[in-house]
Amino acid sequence: KEAYQFGKLSIDLSDKLNRPGDKCRSHFMVANFMTVWVKHLRHARPLNDEGYQIGLTAGELLFSGYILFYKVLNGFYEGLPLDRVVVDIEPFLQFNRRTQNQLALDFLRGFQRAIGMLTGDTSEQGTGPHDEPHDEAVFVRSFEEHQSTMALAYFRIVKTQMLYLLGRFEESLQEAGLAESIIDAVGGNVAVAEHNFYTSLCLAALIPGASAEAREGYLERLDAYQAQMARWQSGSPDNFTHMQELVTAERRRVEGRHHEAADLYELAIL
Repeated sequence: KEAYQFGKLSIDLSDKLNRPGDKCRSHFMVANFMTVWVKHLRHARPLNDEGYQIGLTAGELLFSGYILFYKVLNGFYEGLPLDRVVVDIEPFLQFNRRTQNQLALDFLRGFQRAIGMLTGDTSEQGTGPHDEPHDEAVFVRSFEEHQSTMALAYFRIVKTQMLYLLGRFEESLQEAGLAESIIDAVGGNVAVAEHNFYTSLCLAALIPGASAEAREGYLERLDAYQAQMARWQSGSPDNFTHMQELVTAERRRVEGRHHEAADLYELAIL
């Protein structure tokens, strides 16, 4: 909460000192790395909208381009319909091509490829839009060549979610591990919590069929992830309570406590 207050102060100071470029950058940081930990994610939306417009006026095209990606990512994590989320990707790509903003391009490319596993706009093995490579290893290598570690982390986190939703739990958990190895690159963003959430759901899904040794390891990891989620939930219940309830429900289901699980599922939906 203190970081959020200091972030808001930076916006006010930038305004008072008539430094629109700094104000754009402050909007970017507060919207995408602070707000989610104290308020519902939807409150990032007006901050990003204003920051983008200020950036255009000030000629701060680098951070304006970054903001466009986070408008897409936040909309996705808010739970907006996918057709509303993806409709902006192409014009946002075009903006960042014109401004030669490689990191923002990689942000959007990675998201587009991962989300395409659900939308059908691209396939996991096939070419994506704009002649993206067939081979994912080549695709990932392009991020490494650009030193776009943040973009690669977002790609792996979103792909973890896509694989889980497709019922490919072992692959999802493997992808979550790849994401975790570089997750510090996106520290402070809501994607870190989403990674925790979907990794936890994968662990719960795999527990029933696991060996005794693997089961014990999964449970230990699940406990650690949920302890972290509880800390986030205490600071921002609007964003994280449903995650905590749903994973706890899955834990109760695995334990055979089906009535408790049903109650928690209902709470998570509400």
